[in-house]
Amino acid sequence: MDVFRSDPANDGLIVAGLRGTTARVVADRANLASHAGQTALVTLCGQLAMLGIHIDLDIVDVPLVRAQPPLSGDRLHSALTAHLMPGGNVPTGSPDVTFALGATRPPPAQTSESSVPAAGRG
Repeated sequence: MDVFRSDPANDGLIVAGLRGTTARVVADRANLASHAGQTALVTLCGQLAMLGIHIDLDIVDVPLVRAQPPLSGDRLHSALTAHLMPGGNVPTGSPDVTFALGATRPPPAQTSESSVPAAGRG
């Protein structure tokens, strides 16, 4: 059942849009020190991967506090990369969206001419 009642003719456009999207996920050591923080990160990355969104993972490789199924291994970044990004984590220049977990400060946004509102252009 399509709860959004979209036109099936647009399905290919929706898939292409999701697959063409890059999400940077940022979390610092303090926010990844707990099982809850690690679970939040694994859940977010799993959801993004299921949508077909490219993930730019910007985290330190901390030890896993407890098991994080379906991941295997004992280091968080390594386990996520092996499970969700078989080609490896390839950072991008400018993601489409950034998720910063907990109190992590996101990196400064990179602006481009296209991201400046028309009224603000000189």
